[in-house]
Amino acid sequence: MRAMMKRVWIVAAALAAAACQAPVEPVAEEKSDRLMRGCGEADRLLEQMKSAESSFQLDGEGNATIRRSLWSSLPDSMQDGLLKAIAYDAVCKAGEPREQVVTMRSSESSEVLAQQTITEFAR
Repeated sequence: MRAMMKRVWIVAAALAAAACQAPVEPVAEEKSDRLMRGCGEADRLLEQMKSAESSFQLDGEGNATIRRSLWSSLPDSMQDGLLKAIAYDAVCKAGEPREQVVTMRSSESSEVLAQQTITEFAR
């Protein structure tokens, strides 16, 4: 159990670090390139999170589940990083930059733990 929690924390820390990168306002082509790089990174980190935590599931449309106790134990910056990675996943699967609503629910009860609109992908 401790080893699994350690892996989850490592992945969550990586997600938070990726989310904290200062956004810049590049021209449209650079923004598209940045989005594509973000797609690959988000996919890699989310796959790690899924393999480290069995309660973590996502549907590719901005909806995800996680154990309430794990979500509550994550610092705000890690929660924000995870939400942004989920948004990247949905935007990348849709194939178009847009605002993305992300909803995190408890895997035990489907209670909404967080809901956020990520706007950094909008044109």
